[in-house]
Amino acid sequence: MPSSYEELAEREEAAIIPLITSGYNRWFLESCSPGVCLNEMVQIEHNDLINLWKLMASEALFSALQSARDGIIVTGPKHEIQFMNSAAERLVGYTVEEMLGMDAQELHRKDSLNADVAGSISTQLESGKEWKGTLFHKRKSGECVPVVSKIAPVDINITGPLIWLGMSLFTKLDVRASLECDDATMRNWLQLVESHYLDNPYHNSTHAGDVMQATAYFLLKLRKKEIFDPLDETICLISAVVHDIDHPGRSSPFLCNSDHELAILYNDRSVLESHHAAFAFKLTLSDEKANIFHKLERDVYRTVRSSIIDMVLATEMTKHFEHLSKFLNVFQRPAQGDDGSNPEVFACSCGAERENVNAKTGDSER
Repeated sequence: MPSSYEELAEREEAAIIPLITSGYNRWFLESCSPGVCLNEMVQIEHNDLINLWKLMASEALFSALQSARDGIIVTGPKHEIQFMNSAAERLVGYTVEEMLGMDAQELHRKDSLNADVAGSISTQLESGKEWKGTLFHKRKSGECVPVVSKIAPVDINITGPLIWLGMSLFTKLDVRASLECDDATMRNWLQLVESHYLDNPYHNSTHAGDVMQATAYFLLKLRKKEIFDPLDETICLISAVVHDIDHPGRSSPFLCNSDHELAILYNDRSVLESHHAAFAFKLTLSDEKANIFHKLERDVYRTVRSSIIDMVLATEMTKHFEHLSKFLNVFQRPAQGDDGSNPEVFACSCGAERENVNAKTGDSER
Protein backbone atom coordinates (compact mmCIF):
# COMPACT_ATOMS: atom_id res chain seq x y z
CA MET A 1 0.00 0.00 0.00
CA PRO A 2 1.28 3.48 -0.73
CA SER A 3 2.24 5.55 2.27
CA SER A 4 0.22 8.59 1.22
CA TYR A 5 -2.34 9.88 -1.23
CA GLU A 6 0.46 11.85 -2.92
CA GLU A 7 2.28 8.63 -3.81
CA LEU A 8 -0.95 7.12 -5.13
CA ALA A 9 -1.58 10.21 -7.24
CA GLU A 10 1.95 10.07 -8.65
CA ARG A 11 1.48 6.43 -9.63
CA GLU A 12 -1.86 7.17 -11.29
CA GLU A 13 -0.34 10.14 -13.16
CA ALA A 14 2.57 8.02 -14.36
CA ALA A 15 0.10 5.46 -15.69
CA ILE A 16 -2.21 7.87 -17.49
CA ILE A 17 0.26 10.29 -19.14
CA PRO A 18 1.56 7.76 -21.74
CA LEU A 19 -2.04 6.99 -22.72
CA ILE A 20 -2.86 10.68 -23.19
CA THR A 21 0.32 11.13 -25.23
CA SER A 22 -0.74 8.22 -27.44
CA GLY A 23 -4.02 9.95 -28.28
CA TYR A 24 -6.47 8.53 -25.73
CA ASN A 25 -8.74 11.17 -24.22
CA ARG A 26 -11.18 9.19 -22.07
CA TRP A 27 -10.78 7.05 -18.93
CA PHE A 28 -13.43 4.38 -18.42
CA LEU A 29 -13.47 2.11 -15.38
CA GLU A 30 -14.26 -1.51 -16.17
CA SER A 31 -17.87 -2.41 -15.46
CA CYS A 32 -19.99 -5.56 -15.77
CA SER A 33 -23.14 -3.51 -16.32
CA PRO A 34 -24.28 -3.43 -19.99
CA GLY A 35 -26.19 -0.21 -19.28
CA VAL A 36 -23.08 1.61 -18.03
CA CYS A 37 -21.07 0.48 -21.06
CA LEU A 38 -23.86 1.46 -23.46
CA ASN A 39 -24.20 4.91 -21.88
CA GLU A 40 -20.46 5.42 -22.23
CA MET A 41 -20.61 4.55 -25.94
CA VAL A 42 -23.57 6.90 -26.49
CA GLN A 43 -21.67 9.74 -24.79
CA ILE A 44 -18.61 9.11 -26.95
CA GLU A 45 -20.73 9.17 -30.11
CA HIS A 46 -22.67 12.33 -29.29
CA ASN A 47 -19.91 14.32 -27.56
CA ASP A 48 -16.91 13.41 -29.69
CA LEU A 49 -17.57 11.47 -32.86
CA ILE A 50 -20.54 13.37 -34.32
CA ASN A 51 -18.80 16.73 -34.03
CA LEU A 52 -15.59 15.26 -35.44
CA TRP A 53 -17.48 13.79 -38.40
CA LYS A 54 -19.16 17.13 -39.11
CA LEU A 55 -15.86 18.98 -39.06
CA MET A 56 -14.26 16.37 -41.30
CA ALA A 57 -17.14 16.55 -43.78
CA SER A 58 -16.94 20.35 -43.84
CA GLU A 59 -13.19 20.30 -44.38
CA ALA A 60 -13.50 17.68 -47.13
CA LEU A 61 -16.08 19.78 -48.97
CA PHE A 62 -14.03 22.97 -48.92
CA SER A 63 -10.85 21.08 -49.76
CA ALA A 64 -12.59 19.67 -52.84
CA LEU A 65 -13.84 23.13 -53.83
CA GLN A 66 -10.36 24.61 -53.46
CA SER A 67 -8.79 21.83 -55.52
CA ALA A 68 -11.27 22.10 -58.40
CA ARG A 69 -9.81 23.30 -61.71
CA ASP A 70 -13.00 25.21 -62.53
CA GLY A 71 -13.59 28.57 -60.90
CA ILE A 72 -16.29 28.31 -58.22
CA ILE A 73 -18.06 31.28 -56.64
CA VAL A 74 -20.74 30.83 -53.96
CA THR A 75 -23.19 33.68 -53.42
CA GLY A 76 -26.03 34.46 -51.05
CA PRO A 77 -29.65 35.28 -51.92
CA LYS A 78 -28.71 38.87 -52.81
CA HIS A 79 -25.78 37.79 -55.02
CA GLU A 80 -23.23 38.71 -52.33
CA ILE A 81 -20.07 36.62 -52.67
CA GLN A 82 -19.54 34.28 -49.71
CA PHE A 83 -16.84 31.97 -51.07
CA MET A 84 -14.54 31.65 -54.07
CA ASN A 85 -11.85 29.08 -54.77
CA SER A 86 -8.30 29.56 -56.01
CA ALA A 87 -9.24 28.99 -59.65
CA ALA A 88 -11.82 31.79 -59.46
CA GLU A 89 -9.21 34.09 -57.88
CA ARG A 90 -6.86 33.45 -60.80
CA LEU A 91 -9.66 34.01 -63.30
CA VAL A 92 -10.78 37.43 -62.05
CA GLY A 93 -7.46 38.62 -60.61
CA TYR A 94 -8.93 39.49 -57.21
CA THR A 95 -8.11 37.82 -53.89
CA VAL A 96 -10.87 36.22 -51.84
CA GLU A 97 -10.41 38.93 -49.18
CA GLU A 98 -11.23 41.61 -51.78
CA MET A 99 -14.27 39.72 -53.07
CA LEU A 100 -16.12 38.66 -49.90
CA GLY A 101 -19.41 40.54 -49.60
CA MET A 102 -19.10 42.03 -53.10
CA ASP A 103 -22.08 41.82 -55.49
CA ALA A 104 -21.26 39.04 -57.97
CA GLN A 105 -23.06 40.91 -60.74
CA GLU A 106 -20.31 43.54 -60.66
CA LEU A 107 -17.95 40.91 -62.08
CA HIS A 108 -19.89 40.73 -65.35
CA ARG A 109 -19.78 43.13 -68.26
CA LYS A 110 -23.11 44.96 -68.35
CA ASP A 111 -23.99 44.05 -71.94
CA SER A 112 -23.44 40.33 -71.22
CA LEU A 113 -25.80 40.43 -68.22
CA ASN A 114 -28.69 42.47 -69.59
CA ALA A 115 -32.27 42.29 -68.37
CA ASP A 116 -33.16 39.34 -70.62
CA VAL A 117 -30.19 37.26 -69.49
CA ALA A 118 -30.74 38.14 -65.82
CA GLY A 119 -34.42 37.22 -66.16
CA SER A 120 -33.55 33.91 -67.78
CA ILE A 121 -31.11 33.09 -64.98
CA SER A 122 -33.66 33.97 -62.28
CA THR A 123 -36.36 31.86 -63.96
CA GLN A 124 -34.09 28.82 -64.14
CA LEU A 125 -32.89 29.15 -60.55
CA GLU A 126 -36.39 29.67 -59.15
CA SER A 127 -37.53 26.47 -60.85
CA GLY A 128 -34.55 24.62 -59.35
CA LYS A 129 -32.74 24.24 -62.67
CA GLU A 130 -29.22 25.07 -63.81
CA TRP A 131 -28.47 27.94 -66.23
CA LYS A 132 -25.70 27.62 -68.82
CA GLY A 133 -24.30 30.32 -71.06
CA THR A 134 -21.38 32.60 -71.86
CA LEU A 135 -20.76 35.66 -69.70
CA PHE A 136 -17.98 38.23 -69.99
CA HIS A 137 -16.12 38.53 -66.69
CA LYS A 138 -14.28 41.72 -65.79
CA ARG A 139 -10.81 41.11 -64.41
CA LYS A 140 -9.10 43.40 -61.91
CA SER A 141 -6.91 44.69 -64.75
CA GLY A 142 -10.01 45.90 -66.61
CA GLU A 143 -9.80 43.18 -69.25
CA CYS A 144 -13.02 41.32 -70.11
CA VAL A 145 -12.80 37.59 -70.81
CA PRO A 146 -15.58 35.27 -72.08
CA VAL A 147 -16.35 32.46 -69.66
CA VAL A 148 -18.68 29.52 -70.24
CA SER A 149 -20.66 29.72 -67.00
CA LYS A 150 -22.93 27.38 -65.10
CA ILE A 151 -25.16 28.93 -62.45
CA ALA A 152 -27.01 26.45 -60.24
CA PRO A 153 -29.11 26.69 -57.07
CA VAL A 154 -27.84 24.87 -54.00
CA ASP A 155 -30.39 22.93 -52.00
CA ILE A 156 -29.46 23.27 -48.34
CA ASN A 157 -31.21 20.70 -46.18
CA ILE A 158 -29.65 21.81 -42.90
CA THR A 159 -32.29 23.39 -40.66
CA GLY A 160 -29.88 25.04 -38.20
CA PRO A 161 -29.63 28.79 -38.77
CA LEU A 162 -26.46 29.65 -36.86
CA ILE A 163 -23.86 28.68 -39.45
CA TRP A 164 -25.59 30.48 -42.34
CA LEU A 165 -26.75 33.58 -40.49
CA GLY A 166 -23.53 33.64 -38.48
CA MET A 167 -21.23 33.59 -41.52
CA SER A 168 -23.29 36.34 -43.15
CA LEU A 169 -23.22 38.63 -40.11
CA PHE A 170 -19.60 37.83 -39.26
CA THR A 171 -18.65 38.85 -42.81
CA LYS A 172 -20.76 42.02 -42.66
CA LEU A 173 -19.15 43.13 -39.39
CA ASP A 174 -15.68 41.87 -40.41
CA VAL A 175 -15.25 39.56 -37.42
CA ARG A 176 -12.48 37.74 -39.26
CA ALA A 177 -10.23 40.81 -39.17
CA SER A 178 -10.85 41.40 -35.46
CA LEU A 179 -9.94 37.82 -34.55
CA GLU A 180 -7.31 37.34 -37.30
CA CYS A 181 -9.26 34.19 -38.09
CA ASP A 182 -9.93 32.47 -41.43
CA ASP A 183 -13.36 31.54 -42.79
CA ALA A 184 -12.86 27.80 -42.31
CA THR A 185 -12.19 28.20 -38.58
CA MET A 186 -15.20 30.49 -38.13
CA ARG A 187 -17.41 28.05 -40.01
CA ASN A 188 -16.13 25.12 -37.95
CA TRP A 189 -16.75 27.05 -34.74
CA LEU A 190 -20.31 27.98 -35.69
CA GLN A 191 -21.03 24.39 -36.67
CA LEU A 192 -19.56 23.11 -33.41
CA VAL A 193 -21.57 25.59 -31.32
CA GLU A 194 -24.79 24.87 -33.19
CA SER A 195 -24.40 21.13 -32.63
CA HIS A 196 -24.37 21.76 -28.87
CA TYR A 197 -27.65 23.66 -28.78
CA LEU A 198 -30.17 21.08 -27.61
CA ASP A 199 -33.50 20.46 -29.34
CA ASN A 200 -35.52 22.53 -26.86
CA PRO A 201 -38.84 24.17 -27.80
CA TYR A 202 -37.39 27.63 -27.13
CA HIS A 203 -33.74 27.69 -26.01
CA ASN A 204 -32.40 26.23 -29.25
CA SER A 205 -30.12 27.38 -32.07
CA THR A 206 -32.97 29.33 -33.70
CA HIS A 207 -33.25 31.46 -30.56
CA ALA A 208 -29.48 32.02 -30.61
CA GLY A 209 -29.72 33.12 -34.24
CA ASP A 210 -32.58 35.48 -33.38
CA VAL A 211 -30.58 37.14 -30.60
CA MET A 212 -27.50 37.34 -32.84
CA GLN A 213 -29.49 39.06 -35.61
CA ALA A 214 -30.99 41.54 -33.13
CA THR A 215 -27.54 42.24 -31.69
CA ALA A 216 -26.15 42.87 -35.19
CA TYR A 217 -28.98 45.33 -35.87
CA PHE A 218 -28.17 47.09 -32.61
CA LEU A 219 -24.49 47.33 -33.60
CA LEU A 220 -25.17 48.56 -37.13
CA LYS A 221 -27.08 51.62 -35.90
CA LEU A 222 -24.90 54.61 -36.77
CA ARG A 223 -24.97 56.21 -33.33
CA LYS A 224 -23.65 53.02 -31.74
CA LYS A 225 -20.53 53.17 -33.92
CA GLU A 226 -19.30 56.04 -31.76
CA ILE A 227 -19.22 53.73 -28.73
CA PHE A 228 -17.95 50.36 -29.94
CA ASP A 229 -14.75 49.50 -31.78
CA PRO A 230 -14.57 46.42 -34.10
CA LEU A 231 -13.39 44.13 -31.29
CA ASP A 232 -16.34 45.21 -29.11
CA GLU A 233 -18.69 44.33 -31.97
CA THR A 234 -17.06 40.93 -32.34
CA ILE A 235 -17.43 40.27 -28.61
CA CYS A 236 -21.13 41.16 -28.80
CA LEU A 237 -21.80 38.78 -31.68
CA ILE A 238 -19.89 35.88 -30.11
CA SER A 239 -21.72 36.41 -26.81
CA ALA A 240 -25.06 36.36 -28.62
CA VAL A 241 -24.16 33.10 -30.37
CA VAL A 242 -23.19 31.23 -27.18
CA HIS A 243 -25.47 32.86 -24.60
CA ASP A 244 -27.76 29.80 -24.24
CA ILE A 245 -25.49 26.97 -25.44
CA ASP A 246 -26.20 23.53 -23.93
CA HIS A 247 -29.36 24.87 -22.24
CA PRO A 248 -31.08 21.91 -20.52
CA GLY A 249 -34.58 23.31 -21.07
CA ARG A 250 -35.14 24.07 -17.37
CA SER A 251 -34.78 27.34 -15.47
CA SER A 252 -32.10 28.09 -12.90
CA PRO A 253 -34.60 28.00 -9.98
CA PHE A 254 -35.73 24.54 -11.13
CA LEU A 255 -32.13 23.33 -11.21
CA CYS A 256 -31.47 24.76 -7.75
CA ASN A 257 -34.62 23.27 -6.22
CA SER A 258 -33.89 19.85 -7.73
CA ASP A 259 -30.24 19.85 -6.57
CA HIS A 260 -29.09 19.52 -10.17
CA GLU A 261 -25.35 18.99 -10.68
CA LEU A 262 -25.03 22.41 -12.36
CA ALA A 263 -26.65 24.14 -9.39
CA ILE A 264 -24.26 22.37 -7.05
CA LEU A 265 -21.28 23.22 -9.26
CA TYR A 266 -22.12 26.95 -9.40
CA ASN A 267 -23.43 27.28 -5.81
CA ASP A 268 -26.98 28.22 -6.91
CA ARG A 269 -25.70 31.51 -8.38
CA SER A 270 -26.31 32.41 -12.02
CA VAL A 271 -26.37 28.68 -12.69
CA LEU A 272 -27.35 28.57 -16.35
CA GLU A 273 -25.49 31.71 -17.37
CA SER A 274 -22.29 30.45 -15.72
CA HIS A 275 -22.70 27.11 -17.47
CA HIS A 276 -23.25 28.72 -20.89
CA ALA A 277 -20.12 30.85 -20.59
CA ALA A 278 -17.91 28.06 -19.23
CA PHE A 279 -19.19 25.50 -21.74
CA ALA A 280 -18.64 27.88 -24.66
CA PHE A 281 -14.96 28.37 -23.85
CA LYS A 282 -14.42 24.70 -23.02
CA LEU A 283 -15.89 23.76 -26.41
CA THR A 284 -13.96 26.41 -28.34
CA LEU A 285 -10.61 25.53 -26.82
CA SER A 286 -11.17 21.78 -27.20
CA ASP A 287 -10.60 21.76 -30.97
CA GLU A 288 -7.77 23.65 -32.63
CA LYS A 289 -9.61 23.66 -35.97
CA ALA A 290 -12.55 25.49 -34.38
CA ASN A 291 -10.63 27.76 -31.99
CA ILE A 292 -11.45 31.27 -33.19
CA PHE A 293 -9.23 32.80 -30.49
CA HIS A 294 -5.98 30.99 -31.24
CA LYS A 295 -4.31 33.91 -33.07
CA LEU A 296 -5.14 36.54 -30.44
CA GLU A 297 -2.34 37.84 -28.24
CA ARG A 298 -2.63 36.70 -24.64
CA ASP A 299 -3.68 40.05 -23.17
CA VAL A 300 -6.24 40.61 -25.94
CA TYR A 301 -7.63 37.11 -25.40
CA ARG A 302 -8.00 37.74 -21.66
CA THR A 303 -9.94 40.93 -22.39
CA VAL A 304 -12.17 39.17 -24.94
CA ARG A 305 -12.79 36.24 -22.59
CA SER A 306 -13.64 38.50 -19.65
CA SER A 307 -16.03 40.60 -21.75
CA ILE A 308 -17.84 37.58 -23.22
CA ILE A 309 -18.31 36.12 -19.73
CA ASP A 310 -19.67 39.46 -18.48
CA MET A 311 -22.12 39.67 -21.37
CA VAL A 312 -23.42 36.13 -20.99
CA LEU A 313 -23.83 36.57 -17.22
CA ALA A 314 -25.73 39.80 -17.91
CA THR A 315 -28.52 37.82 -19.60
CA GLU A 316 -29.74 36.67 -16.16
CA MET A 317 -33.16 38.29 -15.90
CA THR A 318 -33.22 38.41 -12.09
CA LYS A 319 -30.56 41.14 -12.25
CA HIS A 320 -32.32 43.20 -14.91
CA PHE A 321 -33.10 46.22 -12.72
CA GLU A 322 -29.62 46.18 -11.19
CA HIS A 323 -28.13 46.37 -14.69
CA LEU A 324 -30.61 49.07 -15.72
CA SER A 325 -29.67 51.22 -12.75
CA LYS A 326 -25.96 50.88 -13.54
CA PHE A 327 -26.60 51.66 -17.20
CA LEU A 328 -28.29 54.95 -16.33
CA ASN A 329 -25.27 56.04 -14.29
CA VAL A 330 -22.26 54.49 -16.01
CA PHE A 331 -21.77 57.11 -18.74
CA GLN A 332 -21.87 59.94 -16.22
CA ARG A 333 -18.45 58.77 -15.02
CA PRO A 334 -15.32 60.13 -16.72
CA ALA A 335 -13.80 57.03 -18.38
CA GLN A 336 -14.08 54.17 -15.92
CA GLY A 337 -16.38 53.52 -13.03
CA ASP A 338 -15.22 53.56 -9.44
CA ASP A 339 -15.23 49.78 -9.58
CA GLY A 340 -12.92 49.73 -12.62
CA SER A 341 -15.73 48.71 -14.97
CA ASN A 342 -15.51 49.47 -18.67
CA PRO A 343 -18.47 51.54 -20.00
CA GLU A 344 -18.23 50.01 -23.47
CA VAL A 345 -18.33 46.47 -22.12
CA PHE A 346 -21.19 47.33 -19.80
CA ALA A 347 -23.13 48.89 -22.69
CA CYS A 348 -22.57 45.67 -24.64
CA SER A 349 -23.87 43.67 -21.68
CA CYS A 350 -27.03 45.78 -21.47
CA GLY A 351 -27.49 45.40 -25.21
CA ALA A 352 -27.22 41.62 -24.92
CA GLU A 353 -29.79 41.58 -22.14
CA ARG A 354 -32.14 43.80 -24.15
CA GLU A 355 -31.92 41.65 -27.29
CA ASN A 356 -32.52 38.53 -25.20
CA VAL A 357 -35.67 40.14 -23.78
CA ASN A 358 -36.76 41.19 -27.27
CA ALA A 359 -36.31 37.63 -28.51
CA LYS A 360 -38.55 36.39 -25.69
CA THR A 361 -41.29 38.97 -26.30
CA GLY A 362 -41.10 39.14 -30.09
CA ASP A 363 -40.54 42.91 -29.97
CA SER A 364 -40.42 44.14 -33.58
CA GLU A 365 -39.30 47.66 -32.67
CA ARG A 366 -35.72 46.66 -31.99
